[in-house]
Amino acid sequence: MGRASSNTWRWALWAVVGCGAGEGRAPTAPRSAPETGAAPAVTAPAAASAPRSAASISSAPAPTAAATPCPRYEESLARARRFARAGEAAAAIRAYDDAVLARPYDARARLERGQVRLAASAEDALRDLRAARSLTRDPALVIDALLSTADAHTRRGDAAAARLALALAAAHGSPVAREQLAGRSACTATWTTSGLEDARLVTRWSEVLAARQLVNCGDAADSAESEAHARREVCRACEPGGFVPGDACAGPAPWRIPAGYLHCSSFSLLVQPVGAGRLYVDPRGGPPLVAVPGGFLRRSGPEPEFAWNTGDLVEGRGFFNGVRWADTTLELDPPRCPVDSSADAELAMSSGCQAGPGLGLVEPARARWYDAQGRALLEVSEHAGAVSVTWSGPTARLRGAGCDETVVLQR
Repeated sequence: MGRASSNTWRWALWAVVGCGAGEGRAPTAPRSAPETGAAPAVTAPAAASAPRSAASISSAPAPTAAATPCPRYEESLARARRFARAGEAAAAIRAYDDAVLARPYDARARLERGQVRLAASAEDALRDLRAARSLTRDPALVIDALLSTADAHTRRGDAAAARLALALAAAHGSPVAREQLAGRSACTATWTTSGLEDARLVTRWSEVLAARQLVNCGDAADSAESEAHARREVCRACEPGGFVPGDACAGPAPWRIPAGYLHCSSFSLLVQPVGAGRLYVDPRGGPPLVAVPGGFLRRSGPEPEFAWNTGDLVEGRGFFNGVRWADTTLELDPPRCPVDSSADAELAMSSGCQAGPGLGLVEPARARWYDAQGRALLEVSEHAGAVSVTWSGPTARLRGAGCDETVVLQR
């Protein structure tokens, strides 16, 4: 899933607005040997790289004799595999680095580099493995990444995360993963009952006004003389350029009230009547609440996000901004070395004006349950398939997506 959000406008890289440099973000993950369960510390599959779906979007003249030679994907990948088979991990990683520089969105090179990194650093390996899984639609590569992810979590001593990775690989059809689960749960969901933020339920418009968060809206009241005044103030829409006339709460509820604009991202305030004279308020403009049987409330859906350039393709020399390896998204001059920017998976754009393509990272769908007073009870993360939740007193039963679990509530 990508990093798209309900309040985010996607801009093409070519429509760059020069309003400052964006930030690169830390990389995410890959691996790729035939499915064998836990990978050896240094291995390299012999499989050839999958064909790319598009030609390079950028090219440059061949370097001069004095310049450092440009990395070439096929040669770098073959060299990395030779080093890996010889047990020379450091040299293999350097060669995989070259392959990644030549083809930034390639899942296979990141996957194999993650496998080689396993012995030295599970954390570095996990970043590569996650990126690899996000950059491919090939089920075999996804399974391979998940098996290596389970191996990395086992090395870190995180049995729960290792079990989840195996359950996900099993859900993709891996017999090796089913065998390694060895009777453990194949549930592909995770959940928590602690550390959850309660729903903000209020009874007065003045409380809504106090909770409102505006972005670049100029002068605005944060208090009111009366409830009628507070409602009028809350229901003023702040669009790019400032407040506009009209009542943003005139239509059917819930009301998503524009609350400002910054660097190609629009912000909003969610206000929703939930019965008994109460209003649910979310200053971040997230999804509304839904009433479910038993007197519970559920919140699920994409969360708003504001970010500068995401990228998620950081290497030692900077991040890939869609055109070149650079320090900012504004460096759009043709690179000295050719870069193949074709991709096998959908790429997400940053929400800032300096938009650069990044990874649509694989993220779980999340749902949170509240009691009638808005107290948070349970949050479920669905990593592969939908999970139904039924309630009985202080317990919740999770079924579906390999799950049949009973969760005892903390309060």
